[in-house]
Amino acid sequence: MKRIVFIILVSMLTIWLVANDIQQPTQIAEDFEYKGKVDSHVSFTAREQDPPPNYSFILNGADQVTTYLYDSYYDYMPYSYNGHNLRIQPEISLPYNYAAGGMYISYHCSETTAINTDRRAWNSYLYPDATLLVSSATNHYGVYREGFTSVDIDPVTADPMFCWHSIVEPDNSYDCYMTYDNFHLTGATGYWKTPFHLFDNPEESEPYTGHDDDEFNWPVMMMGDSPLEGHRRVHAYSNNSTDNSAGHAHYNSFYKFADFNTDSLLFESEFTWTRQSFPFMDHLHYDDIDRVNKDMIVNEDGQVAFFGNYEDTLFCMYSDDWGENFTMYKQEWLFPVENPFWEDGETYQFLNNDDITPSEMYIALSNDGTHYNAVFTENNTKIVWMTITNINDLENMETDLYMPALAWPKIFSFDINTGTFDFYDMDIQGVDPADDQPTIPWDLDEDGEVDEYYEDDGSVYYPLSMCSWFYNTEQGYQDCFFHENNFKMVANNNWIVVGWHDSKKLRHAFWGTEGYDGWVKQPEIVISIS
Repeated sequence: MKRIVFIILVSMLTIWLVANDIQQPTQIAEDFEYKGKVDSHVSFTAREQDPPPNYSFILNGADQVTTYLYDSYYDYMPYSYNGHNLRIQPEISLPYNYAAGGMYISYHCSETTAINTDRRAWNSYLYPDATLLVSSATNHYGVYREGFTSVDIDPVTADPMFCWHSIVEPDNSYDCYMTYDNFHLTGATGYWKTPFHLFDNPEESEPYTGHDDDEFNWPVMMMGDSPLEGHRRVHAYSNNSTDNSAGHAHYNSFYKFADFNTDSLLFESEFTWTRQSFPFMDHLHYDDIDRVNKDMIVNEDGQVAFFGNYEDTLFCMYSDDWGENFTMYKQEWLFPVENPFWEDGETYQFLNNDDITPSEMYIALSNDGTHYNAVFTENNTKIVWMTITNINDLENMETDLYMPALAWPKIFSFDINTGTFDFYDMDIQGVDPADDQPTIPWDLDEDGEVDEYYEDDGSVYYPLSMCSWFYNTEQGYQDCFFHENNFKMVANNNWIVVGWHDSKKLRHAFWGTEGYDGWVKQPEIVISIS
């Protein structure tokens, strides 16, 4: 029986140590006590659910429950926005048939308290039973603020490729680097190539974007097959962290790929790259349209895609020729919602800033919940990912305000055969999470009436999802859902497993709800299987 290997990496992110390579929101969080009575009344669902199936967790590694990697003064390790930080080798490394099957983990950490300068890209190698062999710096040739790592593994040699970004220029700008470990030569880790440029900012991108001040950072790297016989293709992209002329970072991307074989790794090639930017993303960024939220997915059948959303639109740029040409698919995703009355039947729950006019309400795509990946399923005919959506009002939407507390996870999918998008409600769910209507939190039974009111004043009761490991109102919901979200997904054919953080009980503890004292530092991890 094939198995799904599902590894959860918990990222502890200290967001008040904000650096210039940490992503920042483009929307402004609304004051929740100002619009409606959300912050003072919002609560959590305790709906009855079917009992979970029987399950158990296998604790690998002798008598260990936890595998120790390394010490760090930097609070988020391992960490990346969309790249993968842990990859498992194939069981055999070719061409010499060495036993493999171990795990490579990439992360960034600081060995000193000078976390803004001494942050380094690190890696660990674990044996198949999850016991640690070695943890070491990935780059031994000078360092200044390395981080945001990504790793993938060659399916033939079992050699890993790592990438990260670092300050290397006199003006303190960032470039991206990569390296790989020639595991296949000895059947052991430690034969590292000297790191070399992956993205040389801004010189490499300027001929494609026309801009001489861009910094394409936060690199992501993935492996796939190649149209060249006996080769594989490595794909990489990075996002523009530089503000446009309007002072906004909308994250257009620079993309490249290279074909390689086992000899390329043996002779420590730096590869011959094919490069491109995407006019669609460049327009969104340079013309100050909106943030483009996305990730890349690659498989072993020549399929490559960028997927995600911008404004009120889902999109997928899909290639069936190994990333050489892309076709764009788009679909608007914006659902009007009736503004509910309080129990008196006369007072609207949500009012505009004049405190008189009822708000025009929508369920909309969010700029939060963007730290995700995707999987192929149904014989590589669908691309599936998880993110969140928000309830918001038109007045907010016209001024780039939003209500991050009113956010719920969704599974989105793109059907390659039909070129259409679909969604599935996760937490919270209505009567049918697979219908074409997103969950309305105050009407879970979908009868058109408010489910419940607060006894003290008759305002609308509705449950709240907390898809973050972190909650602290001194920083706010935006810091929870923009900075601290993390949705990860794996698939084995049509079996899909998704995991994310949840802090409902932690939020109760923060607000002093009786019976939740022990949860003040105890977020949970949610796992759902399809």
